[in-house]
Amino acid sequence: MGEIYTTTRCSKCNGSGDMDCPNCNGTGYNPYGGQCHRCYGEGTVTCDRCGGSGTVRKD
Repeated sequence: MGEIYTTTRCSKCNGSGDMDCPNCNGTGYNPYGGQCHRCYGEGTVTCDRCGGSGTVRKD
């Protein structure tokens, strides 16, 4: 049988699964005027803590 555990809302993205891009601070553009290469101008990236699920394993 599989392991049973509970989950809780991710505190880094507040359960949305996305977070502001750390390269452009959510603007979508780099400081030199071009489109951000990490988020491709969207301003958000998948949360690196929960992997986009919005939940994390509760300890």
